[in-house]
Amino acid sequence: QDIQSIKQEFIIKITQSENTINQIILQKRQHILSLIQKKSLSKQEITQLQALAKQYKLNNLHFKHPQDFSLLLKRVDIIPNALISAQAINESNWGRSRFAVEGNNFFGMRCHYPGCGIIPKARPANNHWEVANYSSMTASVRAYIHTLNTHNAYQALRDLRAHMRANHQDVSAFKLAEGLTAYSIKGTKYVELIQTIITRYLS
Repeated sequence: QDIQSIKQEFIIKITQSENTINQIILQKRQHILSLIQKKSLSKQEITQLQALAKQYKLNNLHFKHPQDFSLLLKRVDIIPNALISAQAINESNWGRSRFAVEGNNFFGMRCHYPGCGIIPKARPANNHWEVANYSSMTASVRAYIHTLNTHNAYQALRDLRAHMRANHQDVSAFKLAEGLTAYSIKGTKYVELIQTIITRYLS
């Protein structure tokens, strides 16, 4: 199989996973937005919102003030397909890396207890992390999006996205990549690399 076909197939396949997860997130987001319009919320609706907030690592929200909804909406939002694909292309070498093939891990995501994943051959001594195992490509995409939506390291990315939303702009993959400096020790060089992949293969 030639490299061009491998690349096209990879983009088609991962786009299906991206659409699946982003669709679920959008449904949750629409539900939150519909509840904001209500004059008052039932006990059950508040409990549901608090459970969702907990999933997104937000505790002690009571949904009595608009800022509680804003905090949740900042996290319950999509990651553009082109950004997901670009990172997967880079981190998994078009789905051909050992971790992608053996563990459906397309983003280099780590786990931190013994036996949780695959031990890298080049892991430094005294390091105990492993490369996480996933049941499918879609499970890997779900975990990756959830990390960007919840981890403190990606606050800047969420701020950029919220700013685009507030200005009624489309959520731009190219612009959002600026929030990924913490993803790699390469920092801004990594951002530039991801933006190059977006421009070259995904625009």
